[in-house]
Amino acid sequence: MEDFPLLVPVLVLFAAMAAFVGLGIYAGIRFVARNRRERGAIPISPPGPLIETRPPGSHPPPDGPLTLRLGHNAWWRPASWALGLGVGAYLLFTDPEALWTAWIAWPAAAAMALAAPFKLQAAWRGAHARLVATSEGVTFLRGSGENRIAWRSVGEVRLMNYWRRGKESLATGARTVSYIERRTLQLRDHDGRVLLEVDAPLRPAEGYAAFLDAVLVWSAAPVREQK
Repeated sequence: MEDFPLLVPVLVLFAAMAAFVGLGIYAGIRFVARNRRERGAIPISPPGPLIETRPPGSHPPPDGPLTLRLGHNAWWRPASWALGLGVGAYLLFTDPEALWTAWIAWPAAAAMALAAPFKLQAAWRGAHARLVATSEGVTFLRGSGENRIAWRSVGEVRLMNYWRRGKESLATGARTVSYIERRTLQLRDHDGRVLLEVDAPLRPAEGYAAFLDAVLVWSAAPVREQK
């Protein structure tokens, strides 16, 4: 080892890169498997813009504030972007011929390296974002920002399902299916304008269910789900 003083740092760097890549592959496999299970449970075509009103809950609203966290997509999406940008910047710095010439590869690598910290910051903010609900209204905390919405301003709470069409198998070109790509919680004013939209379901699950039940008592606004 004394003859190769840089060997240990290089091995540690490659081990860390292998761990990050392995984590990405594992998460990607889980994501694909989950999507395939969801696709098997839904029709080939989406059911259409069917809107159902959620019935009143059987539990009384809590006495104190409800604090909810966002789902894993709030931090995982920007974190995966940061990981990809960091690995891409490293590869372009070490192998500029990947983009034909260093005059193109190094500026691209520098841009990716500069963009990666912003994605990491977005991931940190998403992981620490909170939705605090009380009988007075809702406060959304994300980073240093704070968005307060009084219940008197809310005319409807909408649970949105965003559908996407795609091939069941890109390799075989199997049937085209429709599946839910994203679920969100929207707070709308009395004119239908969106005041706040966050990824749903929020966590913890029991707190999110208590929040949806409490909305009907705190605001008298209907809770509707767009299928």
